[in-house]
Amino acid sequence: MNLHQLAEADLAFTLEGDGQTVTLTAPDGTSADFQAISNDISLIIDPDTGVPVSGRNANVALRIASLRAAGFELPRGIEDGAEVPWLVDYTTVNGDQIATKVMTSNPDRSLGLVTLRLELVL
Repeated sequence: MNLHQLAEADLAFTLEGDGQTVTLTAPDGTSADFQAISNDISLIIDPDTGVPVSGRNANVALRIASLRAAGFELPRGIEDGAEVPWLVDYTTVNGDQIATKVMTSNPDRSLGLVTLRLELVL
């Protein structure tokens, strides 16, 4: 086993052994539950001033091998409002149901992890 394979095996253990359950829905309506690392915080940095401001920054990180095993391609942000976006639903630690769409997708193919930046669906 090489270093990358060992890192991916460790990812499988830490992410899927103790992650948060999220539901991923593809544009074609196919959905499945996955274990993810997630964050949803209200402090962001204003890119123009570098000053912390109140906002919303939500992300989930999923194991690429698990997505492929479930028959999913890598999720991606869809900018065209006429197309159906990738969706991610999850429940916060306080029991709030959150519905989001994928804004951007940042795969780390060395580790086998994809981080999805999310936007609330209103």
